[in-house]
Amino acid sequence: MRSAKYTGDTTRDSPDVYASGPFELFGREHELLIGQSVSTSQWKGKDFRPTDWAQFAIVSAHWRALLHDFAAVDQEQKNGSGR
Repeated sequence: MRSAKYTGDTTRDSPDVYASGPFELFGREHELLIGQSVSTSQWKGKDFRPTDWAQFAIVSAHWRALLHDFAAVDQEQKNGSGR
């Protein structure tokens, strides 16, 4: 697993608008509630980088080993000596 850090600024806007009130219909009183919610987020990034390069090297080594194993299996299947 690798940790990383985003550098930059994030701006978030989340307005909510609603209205509520009682009304009468069919001889009974009811409560009506309507509303709208909107949310936006914008990241003005400068960089993304691993916080620990040693972690990156460990993950890379694991991926290289896994890809090597896949290539070996693929080659065995092409040669007709699959596992």
